[in-house]
Amino acid sequence: MVEGLSIPEASSRLEEIVQRARTGGHVLLTEGDTPVAAIVGIDTLRELQRVQDDADIALCLRSEADPSPQLTHEEFMAALDAGDAAAS
Repeated sequence: MVEGLSIPEASSRLEEIVQRARTGGHVLLTEGDTPVAAIVGIDTLRELQRVQDDADIALCLRSEADPSPQLTHEEFMAALDAGDAAAS
């Protein structure tokens, strides 16, 4: 289960939260009842980055294989941003 803590409460429990993240736990930081951030371990962060990189590479490969007119760099970056926004 992921624990949610207000930012001030998390601040006062930072050492405990970092230890939890080191051992695979996650903590949501909240403002009111709204989650605004998360503290995760470095292995979890690296895995999230790897998954995102793999998705970006797959998008590039699909784009290269498509015989239709290619996207400009700006259009491609906008498509990546839209994919990121949809995933969150």
